[in-house]
Amino acid sequence: MSHESPMNLLNSEDLEEGTLIEALNRLNEMHIKLRQLRTTIPDLIKPLTIRHQSPEAFHKVITAAARKATSDVEAFKNIMESEPSKAILEEARALRSQATERIRPWMFSENPNWCRLAPAATNEETNSANNPVELEVVEEEQDLKAIAEEFKSQKRPRVNIEFIEDQHAITVNLISSLRLHFKILRNVDESGKQNGFQVTLQGNTPSYREMLLRAIRSKDHLKDLKLLLGMLSSYIDLESRPCFRCGKLLDSYHQFPLNRELTPGPSATPQWTAFHPHCN
Repeated sequence: MSHESPMNLLNSEDLEEGTLIEALNRLNEMHIKLRQLRTTIPDLIKPLTIRHQSPEAFHKVITAAARKATSDVEAFKNIMESEPSKAILEEARALRSQATERIRPWMFSENPNWCRLAPAATNEETNSANNPVELEVVEEEQDLKAIAEEFKSQKRPRVNIEFIEDQHAITVNLISSLRLHFKILRNVDESGKQNGFQVTLQGNTPSYREMLLRAIRSKDHLKDLKLLLGMLSSYIDLESRPCFRCGKLLDSYHQFPLNRELTPGPSATPQWTAFHPHCN
């Protein structure tokens, strides 16, 4: 990120798009570093709750925790006190004071990947979850009834698949405490050509309905009915399957792992791995 003086960073009435993006990226970085401080004290005192093999081992662990805590605080302090950051915050205060209309608050759900500073690069991706399957998207016309019957014949536990003749739709009902009831319809463009499928949630749905639908609709599986049925069926254990990345069922926002990725597996049946939106 550029470190030009604060007087030059945001002093134009007509800000360039690149300057705005740069400012937003810095604000995002500030937000992330602030959020990371939530775990600083718990991580610092964690060694005190564990039995260590020797005083030397304890000293080594507590020293490392203290150094990391100091580093995290210094990193946040440095970015907050930097001149570009001060300029951006001052400009934001000025614009807010001049705003005649109510400023709509930003919601993290609008961008599930907000907490990523940059794409994580790994030298060796040995785990299959780090190697999502490349999809061969089916573009030709797909027979909903035939595919629904084929999928239904697999007799997956607690997954009810039905084809609705008069609506030319498929329902996927998951028999669990969450009671997820999906409905699949053809997505037809203006020319009348099929362009994948659309998914809706029926009945009394969970509070995170929109986030779940956003996670589903962001995938290419909407163009391949078989993969789409498999992905929707994988939500049968949504309330019990932990996130593959962090190992937790609920994230810091008390949300289940809503994202699904197709990963290689030993069987012919596609394997779906669960992730929290910000862990994926």
